[in-house]
Amino acid sequence: MPSAEPRRFPSVRCTDALQFTLRNVYVVPSRFGWCWLLACLLLLVLAFNSGAAAPLLLAGLCLGLFLLALLLTPLNLRGLCLRAGEPAPGFAGAPLQYPLLSHTHHGHGAVGVRLLREPFPAQPPRVDIGPGEGRLSLVWRPQGRGLQHPGPIVVESWAPLGLFRCWGVWRPPGRQLVYPAPLPGPVGRWCPPQADREGEGAWWDLTAHRPEDGLARVAWGVLARGGGWQRRRFAGEGQGAQWLQPHPALPRERALAALAAAVLEADRAGITYGLRLDGSDVPPGRGRAQRDRCLAALALAP
Repeated sequence: MPSAEPRRFPSVRCTDALQFTLRNVYVVPSRFGWCWLLACLLLLVLAFNSGAAAPLLLAGLCLGLFLLALLLTPLNLRGLCLRAGEPAPGFAGAPLQYPLLSHTHHGHGAVGVRLLREPFPAQPPRVDIGPGEGRLSLVWRPQGRGLQHPGPIVVESWAPLGLFRCWGVWRPPGRQLVYPAPLPGPVGRWCPPQADREGEGAWWDLTAHRPEDGLARVAWGVLARGGGWQRRRFAGEGQGAQWLQPHPALPRERALAALAAAVLEADRAGITYGLRLDGSDVPPGRGRAQRDRCLAALALAP
């Protein structure tokens, strides 16, 4: 089926969940169904011209199966309830999975899920949904960053005979966080000077003393108690944190893409880094949580 605007389908609803009934699905013959119907007509013409009973009996049997499939195909989607899951963040331009949670009291065979704006595939993927709770994944490829929505989706079925195609359209409300596509490029880097004077903050840790640290940071009390040469580290020290910020010579989106690549590089290197954007700074840190915070700030940056 070619792409169509959602307003053409009265069953397109932006609701938390959608249960398919006989009133919000469409049924049309499939390609195989049209060929089947054409074969039935040819058998009827052959039977009328020859006067034989066998082609007429066979044509009646094929037409009966055709009408039976018309009644059974919509029943394959009836009772299926879908609701949107919690989509995991991803990068723009990469294939992302949009989870759909299913609930039904009986099984549904040969069910396909795809985007409405995509052209009808020659061989659409089909899955069997068993009774109870289930999970489906809609794979899509967002092109921009931010909170993106895949758009209306089509849930379709060809069971049980494949003679008809039954489908319904639903627009799940959940949006997916999409990070900027990481692209190598220049970024602004700033390392604040470390505090060198005792008293800039309350000291909160001890580290091994190095000759280049000087005597101002020596923990004399610890040394007097026989604790060896120790260096006091203050809470106000920069601790080697690196601040990343957009490069002024790059366009806005290109600078954010370069920052996304720099965040991934800093995370792999295991350094402490922070992010400076327009009024929304991410404090320095490290680890997976810090990486996700910085990428989320880049995705939602104005």
